[in-house]
Amino acid sequence: MVRAFTKTLTLIPLYRPSRTAFCTASSSFAIKNVTKSNFDSSLADLRRHVRDSDFVAIDLEMTGVTSSPWRESFEFDRFDVRYLKVKDSAEKFAVVQFGVCPFRWDPTKQSFIAHPHNFYIFPRQEVGADDSSYEFLCQTSSIDFLAKYQFDFNMCVKEGTLSIRL
Repeated sequence: MVRAFTKTLTLIPLYRPSRTAFCTASSSFAIKNVTKSNFDSSLADLRRHVRDSDFVAIDLEMTGVTSSPWRESFEFDRFDVRYLKVKDSAEKFAVVQFGVCPFRWDPTKQSFIAHPHNFYIFPRQEVGADDSSYEFLCQTSSIDFLAKYQFDFNMCVKEGTLSIRL
């Protein structure tokens, strides 16, 4: 989701029998990059958009996907096994960006209006906290993927929030 909002969003028509038109072919809009300096005001804005939305899309960008080949999810995995595999990876890799995009149907324009928010996240050592530091794994393929799609690592490390309080 986050990468799709960097330039133009193309919406696939949704099946909504009560609406004659589904959405515009493409829409351009500003992305709100949320950092530690604008976190509180952005969160208030996002809450308002979510409250008024018809649906919300979310996406995570992480420093890795699977911590070992045997932890990849397969179609034949039971749901509890799949959950444990994903949980293991989620505990080992860091979330570096959390994308939230509320969509609201605008009947006058006969299209959805999107309000994308990118939360940059970095688990830094905050002043006054204990002396422990955070550790997480990185997969070179994931970091390469993020770089390929112009992920702003400097923004993440310098301005990323410590956590998200939604």
